[in-house]
Amino acid sequence: MSELITFQELYQTRFNDRVTSSLAFSINESYRLLEEFVEKNPILQIKTARKAHGHLRNSIVEIILKREIINRKLPIHYKEEVISNNGYSYLLMEFQDIVMTVHKTRTGVSVPRPAKNRISRSYQNRQLSLFEEPPVIELKTLPYYVMLTHGGKELSKPDYIKIGAVNPGAKSWVDDPIDITNKMASISPLSKEEDDEIELDFNSAVKQMLNKGVLSNGGIK
Repeated sequence: MSELITFQELYQTRFNDRVTSSLAFSINESYRLLEEFVEKNPILQIKTARKAHGHLRNSIVEIILKREIINRKLPIHYKEEVISNNGYSYLLMEFQDIVMTVHKTRTGVSVPRPAKNRISRSYQNRQLSLFEEPPVIELKTLPYYVMLTHGGKELSKPDYIKIGAVNPGAKSWVDDPIDITNKMASISPLSKEEDDEIELDFNSAVKQMLNKGVLSNGGIK
C-alpha cells in the first residue's frame, strides 16, 4: 500500500528551520531594500512608476533568494524558467522531492492568479482523495509542487510569508498555507556591502526588464 501523508507532515519533514528562516529572511530583506531603492531613485517615486513596484519587488526577491541559497549553502537547486510566449522569467527552486515557486498574493489566504505554468505544475499534487480531512498526499506522486507566497500593504515590510500547496488546477489550497513570517530571528541583517552588491544586481535586472518591455506597461518607459 502507498504511504499517505498530510501537507503539514510533508512540510515538517522537508522544510527545516535553516531553510524556512532563510526563505523568510530573503522576503523581508527584499521589501526593506525595495523601499530604500525607491527612496534613492526619484523616478520610482512618481505616481505612474508605482505600478512597476510589483515587478521590481519580484526582481529583488529572486536576487536575494539566489544569494541566500549560495551564501548559506542551502540544499536547494535553482534555475530561471522562461515563459515562451512573453519572455518573462521566474525562479524555480528544487530540493528533496519539492518543487517551489514564489509569488506575491493579494492576501494571506489568496491563491496566486492562474497561469499556465502554475496550473501545469499543480497536477503534480495528485491526491488519493480530496474527501479526506485533512487531505492526504500519496508519496508515489512526488515531487510535490509548493508555493512561497508573500504580501502586505506596506512597501517596506510583508504582512505575511507562507508556504502552501495547491490542488490540481491551481485554484485552491490543499490545506491552509503555513506561516513562516517570524522564522528569521537567527539570521543577521545584510551588511552595507551586501546591500550595495544587491543594488548593482537590481539595477542590472531593471535594465533587462526595460529592454524586454516588461516594465513598459507598469509605469516606467
